[in-house]
Amino acid sequence: MLEMLGHLGDRIPELAVLVTGGRLVQIPETVPDCVLRLPKPYDLPQSVDRFLDEQRPDAVVLTGSDLFPSAIAACKQRGIPLALANASFRERSRIGERLLDFRLGARLRAFDRIFAVAEEDAEQFVRKGAPRESIDVVGSLEAMPPALPCDEGERAYLGRLLSTRPVLLATALPEAEYTAVESAFRAANRQSHRLLLVVAPADPAKGAEAEEFFENAGWVTARRENAEEPGPNVQVYIADAAEEEGLWYRLAPLTYLGGTLTGQTFPDPVQPAALGSAVIHGAIAANGPPQLLRLAAEGATRPVADAADLTEAVADLLAPDRAAALAGRAWDIISRGVESAERAAAAVAVLLNGGRP
Repeated sequence: MLEMLGHLGDRIPELAVLVTGGRLVQIPETVPDCVLRLPKPYDLPQSVDRFLDEQRPDAVVLTGSDLFPSAIAACKQRGIPLALANASFRERSRIGERLLDFRLGARLRAFDRIFAVAEEDAEQFVRKGAPRESIDVVGSLEAMPPALPCDEGERAYLGRLLSTRPVLLATALPEAEYTAVESAFRAANRQSHRLLLVVAPADPAKGAEAEEFFENAGWVTARRENAEEPGPNVQVYIADAAEEEGLWYRLAPLTYLGGTLTGQTFPDPVQPAALGSAVIHGAIAANGPPQLLRLAAEGATRPVADAADLTEAVADLLAPDRAAALAGRAWDIISRGVESAERAAAAVAVLLNGGRP
């Protein structure tokens, strides 16, 4: 929603925004300074009327799966344009649970615009009473995360040093997965003997332990914390300097999300994907990180079940075209969410302008 508000602020510079509900972590720079945050009113006629009398909004956008009947009725009665964003019939959504609610159709007809996530969602809304002309299928509203920073001079230097060497990054790697990653690297090394494995330990303070493990396994190693470089003879590079993920995501065409094989952690998949690195990860539970679930569901990552599967995935994605295709699919999905926010903002701007584009 904040991404959408940012695009809306670009279109209407004098826009004043009131956001109610959940915790706001960050306000995008493109949102005007006059953003006010208040708790949402109880969905009771008296509370809603008092809230609308005090705030006098020119348009209201609801998001999520709750359809607040008092708020909807009050906006309709006062002629306040009303939109529903990120609208979807999902298995666990409250909208989905209320399909048999005979009042649902009347509530849906009260919305001037409904921004559906997918075409099948739009069809469901029409079946339940929403006019088809009020529905825009815009996709899921998502924000493009700010790219992780890196030292551009260092990136350029390391890029020249690594030159045409293929690079596999194991990020946030816990000790419990050293053996699995080493085994996958050993098999891949037979296929591509110039392959460099970059290990970013889950705990950067344990770089020495990580180096010892891979040295004992017979590999030539170097450590970032010791100011050593990944020269042509180095096979495993321990990237144990803190806050350099952005550097390695840019340099590695292939990233394994450490901790996912053992279910310990689930690093953010969007950051490596947004910086052009194809993502490999372990199995995800149904209640796993939403962004990772979405990328995996659309075939934009490579899930693996166990160490043997990890070995096969690394070997397969050493082919540059396959890694690039996987990273490209992920980028398309990530950028699609931003385009959805832009389209929704354009439609809300029309509501605020009294129906004029």
